[in-house]
Amino acid sequence: GCLNISCPVTSFYFIRASLALCGFPFLSGFYSRDIILELFFMGGSNFFILLVVFGATIFTLTYSVRLIYFIFFNNIGSRGLLNLAEHIGMISPISLLLIISLFAGG
Repeated sequence: GCLNISCPVTSFYFIRASLALCGFPFLSGFYSRDIILELFFMGGSNFFILLVVFGATIFTLTYSVRLIYFIFFNNIGSRGLLNLAEHIGMISPISLLLIISLFAGG
């Protein structure tokens, strides 16, 4: 827990990536998920396939929120991740991926 204290930039990028995965509006995951769900609504799919697609969507949202909770908000006492540090070799690639996620959606 408490990763946002030791690695604030990485925490910001992680939360943005989780939001994109959950289908938050105006991020790349929103447009792809919206197209998939729209095709299943308009197509002649059976009810079972529709339930599987909605179940997968709900499970993605659930595990993303659960992961954010355990990484950032769950206090595990004195065994926290407070001794981690951010490095430029780690920040540069995730910055590029964030930019691609923001502009690829549009």
